[in-house]
Amino acid sequence: MNPNYDLTCIRLLFTDFCVAVLIYINRLNPTKPPKMPDFYSKPRLKINSLKYKKDKLFELK
Repeated sequence: MNPNYDLTCIRLLFTDFCVAVLIYINRLNPTKPPKMPDFYSKPRLKINSLKYKKDKLFELK
């Protein structure tokens, strides 16, 4: 097994765990949500956030 592969697996699991913890904290305490990037904020519609991400991708290219 490639050690680099193991590291990326652990890193992915760790990020998933962090996101889960953030969501859990958010559920427990909805008045003060954790600070997240703009396109994750609730008032924005899902379609708008997708469009925003796509625009960002085009800017990067």
